[in-house]
Amino acid sequence: MFENKPTLTKEQQRNVVRWIARGYNINKVHFLRFEKNNFTGSYSLLFRVNNKNNTNIVEVENLKEFDCSTGEIGLDPIEKFLDLEKRLATDKNAAVDISRIEIVYLGGNNGKNKQ
Repeated sequence: MFENKPTLTKEQQRNVVRWIARGYNINKVHFLRFEKNNFTGSYSLLFRVNNKNNTNIVEVENLKEFDCSTGEIGLDPIEKFLDLEKRLATDKNAAVDISRIEIVYLGGNNGKNKQ
């Protein structure tokens, strides 16, 4: 039902980091897995924030959604991420600086983000 063949570019993964950073104070995002569900046609991206034990998933219908740097993501379960939540979230269309966020990309490439 799932295939592991599709992947995301580093820029697409950085866009997801931007979505998260709009609402949360984060210092690390570790991308774990990206899959396409052949039954539904949707894509799922599994990631972990700040070395927390909880993982989160983003599901989209179209791969091109990851090309957009605007947007936002809510982390679940909410109570596990309250300590990271920004008092005032950044507008979903505003630019967000992710240069200080460590990103572990799919495939294990990691390091400080280079924009």
